[in-house]
Formats: sequence, structure tokens, C-alpha cells
Amino acid sequence: ISGNPEAVAVNLGGYALVAVVASIIAMVIAIYRAMQLDILAIRREAARSTRRPIWQRINLDIVAIIITLTGFGISYYVTNSGVLDPQLRLLLLSPLTLLGTVFLMIAALLLFLRIFQLLLRLGAWLAARGRGAASMLALAQMARSPRQSVRMTLLFALATAFVIFTLIFTASQAERIPQVAAFSAGADFSGVPDNPSLNSIALDEETNMYRTIPGLASVTLGYKAKTIGGGNILALAIEVMAVDANNFASTAGSSWTGQDSPDALSSLMSQLRAGRSQGIASNVVPAIVDSATWTSLHLSPNTTFALNFFPYGPITLQAVAKVDHIPTISDSASAGGTDDVPSGGVLVDYRTFAPVYTNDFAQLGTSLPINYAWVRARDDSASIASVRKALTTGCCFILDPLYDRRAIVTSLQNDPLSVDLLGVLGIGATTAMLLALAGSLIASWLCARNRLTNFAVLRALGAAPSQLAGMLMWEQSIIYITSLLLGLLFGALLSLLALPVMIFTSVATTGASSDLSSSAFFIVQNIPPIQIVLPSTLWVILGALVGICIVALGLMVRVVSRPSISQTLRLNED
Repeated sequence: ISGNPEAVAVNLGGYALVAVVASIIAMVIAIYRAMQLDILAIRREAARSTRRPIWQRINLDIVAIIITLTGFGISYYVTNSGVLDPQLRLLLLSPLTLLGTVFLMIAALLLFLRIFQLLLRLGAWLAARGRGAASMLALAQMARSPRQSVRMTLLFALATAFVIFTLIFTASQAERIPQVAAFSAGADFSGVPDNPSLNSIALDEETNMYRTIPGLASVTLGYKAKTIGGGNILALAIEVMAVDANNFASTAGSSWTGQDSPDALSSLMSQLRAGRSQGIASNVVPAIVDSATWTSLHLSPNTTFALNFFPYGPITLQAVAKVDHIPTISDSASAGGTDDVPSGGVLVDYRTFAPVYTNDFAQLGTSLPINYAWVRARDDSASIASVRKALTTGCCFILDPLYDRRAIVTSLQNDPLSVDLLGVLGIGATTAMLLALAGSLIASWLCARNRLTNFAVLRALGAAPSQLAGMLMWEQSIIYITSLLLGLLFGALLSLLALPVMIFTSVATTGASSDLSSSAFFIVQNIPPIQIVLPSTLWVILGALVGICIVALGLMVRVVSRPSISQTLRLNED
């Protein structure tokens, strides 16, 4: 915008023209309707609503419910059928979910409009059997003419819901960035060693060499490869990750979260170490299997399965544990087994897997290479810089490609699309909330001013000023409390239903993670799973809204209490 404001203004001209035309049409319709009514009809309608709105006459709420159920039904089929690849699934699911959510909100609003007047009548009936005149008069007035109350309630509720949704979206999008970075890297740093001649014989020696890097806290060397599972019929692409179970928990423990596995990584590594001797003796490798592989191969605890390491042959593994996801393996059971997106992932102990691998393929004279490394640095900036320098420019420790967790976080946080979207949402939510507050205050003030004659008559009939104030407090309290509750409900619905398809994962502009294929890009939109985060500022904003409602209520009571009876009756326009 700052670089070329004229071009931006020209591109936005069409949207501005549409907004102006829509505003003019709305003004013309409003003026035309006002000209068709005389002052007596307007006052009668304001005192007691007799005309049914058009949405009730055409049963628009039922239409919205039908569209909602249809949209969510199709979304459920798309989600659980498994017939679509991740790209088509995401492209279809996002608009369908948003469409269903929008019409769910419309249906809920229209149902509320149907029920609200009945609830007001019920409240007036119950209040008439009590001793308080203020509550009975307030509820009776709102039940006779609920339109003004409904307008204020819906205006404030929708603005509150939009603010809540924006706050939760911003917090969830911000939390998504470190989750994606940790999942992509699997540790502080990870990548392929520049030396292709490393094998299992040099595991301890190479590990000790990496430990000489200043600032390094832990390192794990291992092996990653694509295999074929499910035999020749299924031919699923399964990615195998062999790590040194002796130190992998200390290296990558911070990158494993409850979304990846309910069990701690240290507990999983203990299971692999416990089965090391038995696995080498029986030539069956204990394996931790992710949910995609578990589902695709129809596994159960402690069952064996074979993976084909082309061109050498199959190796038998035993499923000893199931996890949801394995960091650095972005897979999907519906991926179709493409080269860049596997259909599942398997985690094994390198010290168990290497002897079995060598034994199974002894006639070929091959040994298990070391082709991947995970590195954790100390948390101070000097150590991080030292380790990063060694892994990028060192003579013996270069990882290429290198996945740098902190660099990925920085790149994603500065992504222009993410920054622009969050900025637009923030401005929109703030503007909507301010306009709603101003509109509610002005509408409440005008309503109180227009009813000064009614209040003066009640004063003349013997009502005390405190009773009039109590009557207005009842009316406004019902409006504001209902608005806040509806805002919380609609905000929660929007967040639960729309956020999972609206939160997106950008691609880092630099580094190894910037080179993503189209299939992999659509996979990482949902892996790791999206978390909905409630920010602490949400409660601050809700508290501020409650405070504003209390202040507005006090102002309305003051408007009612100030004028005298004689002045109000003398100045009445009728």
C-alpha cells in the first residue's frame, strides 16, 4: 500500500463501488418504506408489533436449517469416505464447512427470533404473579414490542461473536507456527549429513564427533527411507525412521507433544530399548507405528508386518506401540502413496534395525547407512549460533538440506499473507465492535428519550423514580445479558466449526522446508492437527464488554431520572 497506493486504490475500486451501490439501495428501500407509513401507523407498530416479518412468512429459518444439514452431511462424507486425495478433500471441505457454519448461524439467529418473544411473554406472565412492578412492566413492554430489543440484542451479539472468533483465530494461528516448525524439524536442527559413506559401524564414533560442537546439548544419528507396505496389492508408501533409542528422547523430546502421542517420547524409547535383544535374536524389529500406517495395514498390538526395502527385499517388524503422528513424517492414509507424501510412518531403534538389516541382506553385502541427524542446541543465543554455523559451514558436520526450527518459526511469523490476514481481521473485529457499541448506546438512549412521556405518566400515577430506574434496568439488563450469552455461543460455534478449515500453514520462504510439493503442501495444512487456543486477552475483552454494558445501563437510568414530569408532558410533540 505504501509503495503504490494508486494501484491498490484502483484494484479496490470495484469493491468500493459495490459497497456504495448496496448502501444506496438500502437507503432507498428504507426511505420508501418510511414514506408508505403515516405517523399513527408507525406509533402503533412501535407500541405493539402486529406485522409478521418477511422471514417468518417465508419460513426462512427452515430453509437455513435444510441448507445447514445438507452442507454438514456432504462435509461428513468428504471427511470420512477416504475416496478423495488430500488436495481435493481440503478444497471441497473448506467451502462446505464455511457454508454450513454460516447457514447454521443464520438458522440459530432466526430460531432465536421466533423463541425470544415467547420467552418474553412467559417472563411477563411469571413476573405478573410476583410482587415487583418494575420487572412486570419491563417484560410486558418488551413482549408487546420486541423489535427494538431484538435489533439491539442481535447487533451486540454478532459483534461480540466476531470479536471472540478473531481473538481465538489470532491465538490459534500464532500457536500453529511453532507446532509446524517443531513437527517439520523434529528437533532444533535436523537434516541429511553431507558425508554419504557413514554406516552403522561408525554410529558411536560419529555421535561423539558431533558432541564436540560448542553449544550442542544432544545429537541423534539415524536412518530414513521410503519403503513399500501392504504387499503388491496395496503397495503403500511407508516411511521408516530409525533412530538411536539411547539418546533420541533427549534430542527430540521437546518436539513431541500430546498431539503426536499420549505417551512421552522417553517411554516409547524405553519400549524400543527393552525389545532390542529379543528383536536381534528373532530377526524381528520392534516398531512404533503411526495411526495412518496402523489403519492402512489393519494392525493390532504386537502383530508382525513386512516392509519391502526396494531393491533388497522385505524386513519383518512388530507393532509394539501406536502413536498419532511421528514428527518429520507428514503422511496421510489417503495420500495415495505418492513419492513425496507417504501413506504412513514407522519409528524403530537404529541399534536393533541395523543388525537385522545387515543379516537379512547379508548375501548382498550391504549395511545400513546413516543418512539423517537430529540435533538439539542449548537455549542461549550463543550456543544456537555456534551449532547453526557448524551445521551449515563446518568441515565435518554439514547437514544439507537443513531444517532449522527457529528459522522456520521466524519465516512463518513474517509471512506477508499471514500478517495481512491477521491485520485485516483485527481491524474488522475492532471496527465492528466499536460500531456495535456505539449503535447500542445510541439506540438505547433514543429509546429511553422516546419513552420519557410514558415514564412521566407512570410517575404521575405514583411510580417512584427508583421503580422507573428498575424498569429500565430490567429491560437493558435482559438485552445485554442475552447479547453476551449469544455472542459467547456464536463465537464458540464459529471457532469450533470454522477455525479448523480457516487456519492455514504457509511455506517458509527460505530453508529446506520451502521446497514443498503441491501434495505435501496440502498435507501439512492438517498435520500436525490444528489446535484451538483460548487467549488470555479473551477474558479481558469480555470483562471490558461487561463493564461497558454497566456504564451504558447507568447512562440510560440517568436519562430517565433527570427530566421532570411537567417539562416532559409540556414538550411532548403530540
